[in-house]
Amino acid sequence: MHVVTKENTCCVCGDSNLREVQNGDYCFVVEKEEMWAKMFMEILKNNNIHYTTLSVLGAGVVIKTGVQEHYRIYVPYENLQDALDLLNQTFSSEKY
Repeated sequence: MHVVTKENTCCVCGDSNLREVQNGDYCFVVEKEEMWAKMFMEILKNNNIHYTTLSVLGAGVVIKTGVQEHYRIYVPYENLQDALDLLNQTFSSEKY
């Protein structure tokens, strides 16, 4: 998932074979439902922060169940703090 951590082990998988994060590494920012993800992607775009996304559920599940797709949003490490600040400003009343 590419989560930045200051710990000696990954908070997602528990792996202890970690390397230092580098500029250009894409880092996880947030996972949101499609509507909110698209809104946040527009905010990133308007602030000149490049991003990439991964769909979580996939078209088959979305069509079959009728639930909204979720997206995981990633930004380059050098933009991570700015993206997190924008996330906090945009969704300040929400815990994510």
